[in-house]
Amino acid sequence: LLSTIRIFVSIDRLLLSSQNIHTRLYSSKRSSVILIILMAFKNIHQRHHINE
Repeated sequence: LLSTIRIFVSIDRLLLSSQNIHTRLYSSKRSSVILIILMAFKNIHQRHHINE
């Protein structure tokens, strides 16, 4: 989980530091929340299949 968070933070920093305004718009609080929710569902799904 920690490595996944680090990857998303790195991507977010790359988007935020871009000189292109359209690229910077992808780095927003809303995008971060959506990514965190998707990551949580992915982890729950993986753990469910491991426990079966």
